[in-house]
Amino acid sequence: MKRDMETVKAVLEAIESLQNGGIRHEDLQLPEVQPDVVGYHLMLLAEGGYIVGDDATTMGAVYPRFLALRLTWQGHEAPRHD
Repeated sequence: MKRDMETVKAVLEAIESLQNGGIRHEDLQLPEVQPDVVGYHLMLLAEGGYIVGDDATTMGAVYPRFLALRLTWQGHEAPRHD
């Protein structure tokens, strides 16, 4: 799967708008993005230090599953191109 910067931007903005606590990747309000794509991009963002999250992937899962808790300092500083 390829990294898609529009998905990265949408995921970061969705996490930034959270009021309290974390959110499961399935519950992120990104209707134009498939759950497997969201899970993959959350994994990349966590690996890159942009978000704090918990890997909730289980054995036999088809794609990465994450609980996104919050943005890191670096995640808040990430450029968001319009």
